[in-house]
Amino acid sequence: MFAADRATTLPFAWYAAAVLLPAAPVAAHLKWANLGYDVQPEYVVLREGFWTRTTTVVPYYRVQTVLDSRTVFQRRRDLATLVVDTAGTSGLTGGQPRALDIDAERAADLRRTVADRLQAELARRRDERRRERIRSIESATADAAA
Repeated sequence: MFAADRATTLPFAWYAAAVLLPAAPVAAHLKWANLGYDVQPEYVVLREGFWTRTTTVVPYYRVQTVLDSRTVFQRRRDLATLVVDTAGTSGLTGGQPRALDIDAERAADLRRTVADRLQAELARRRDERRRERIRSIESATADAAA
């Protein structure tokens, strides 16, 4: 605010900071209270934000990588961030689906769960495609015999 006061001729720049500063802890708590995740049989749901809420539903077959990371501040509180990366998310802008500030042990369990369900879903889809190909071959063979 000092830089804004010096760079502009606005006499009320310091007063704006004084008014907005008490609202910062309330806004931070609301943002933290609205973080969440849910593991479903076919997808994982990740939610974050209060002012601009983002709810992301990621089917397991769309997952490319799952990783948990910890910042210096998260290590002090034994917290972690779980990132569920898909092909459509942009890693440079931070738009990837993530579960922020969850217990570090729970993040590791969640990472393993999502990775295991990804492998199970891929195996199920592969078997389904294989059965479909066999049915189409049998159907073509029956049509050729008739």
